[in-house]
Amino acid sequence: MLLGRAGLETIRCLDPDAGLDSLRLHGGEVALVLIGLPTERDGALDGAGLARAVATLWPTIHLVVAQPPRTEAHVPLGQLPPQAVPLERAPDLLALAEHAARTPRPPVA
Repeated sequence: MLLGRAGLETIRCLDPDAGLDSLRLHGGEVALVLIGLPTERDGALDGAGLARAVATLWPTIHLVVAQPPRTEAHVPLGQLPPQAVPLERAPDLLALAEHAARTPRPPVA
């Protein structure tokens, strides 16, 4: 995506557990974590839990949490660490960004 074009390496994790595993391996090299909320999972780490883990275990990592577009689906800010920066996202912001990264526009002639 945009970060890759800026010369930064990005890692996409499919769920909070995979994110935590990746951070355990590479946490010292990570500058920013973006978590799409809510990621509720029965009996497993959810997105808010991952945010709290990042804030506790890797306090130097910048933390951004993207809340869902519907207000009623938001994770209460009290469940997130104070250093987490909330980001309101449009309904398909992440999907649009993913699509744009996978299908670049042709060069201008």
